[in-house]
Amino acid sequence: MKYAFIRAHREEFGIRAMCRVLRVHFSGFHAWLKEPLSHRAQEDVRQTELIRDDARRDVFEYIELFCNSKRKHTNNGMQSPVDFEARQLKLNTAGV
Repeated sequence: MKYAFIRAHREEFGIRAMCRVLRVHFSGFHAWLKEPLSHRAQEDVRQTELIRDDARRDVFEYIELFCNSKRKHTNNGMQSPVDFEARQLKLNTAGV
């Protein structure tokens, strides 16, 4: 756990300083870095990537469904939001 913290923050702080504060050996940290990930850790990484991909897909589908820029709206003269905004911009620049 301490080694993972050091790895995550090594761009912000010096490795030797963090090792001293967390009371771990500098050489132990570098030995830990060279070790391959365990099967469990590899599976955790894979599952995390799958979950993130699903979340991105769900958010994209939600935005496309509820914030669809092509869908016509009755409250703006049956125009798509993009067309409505373009028309409003033209009217505003014309001073209407």
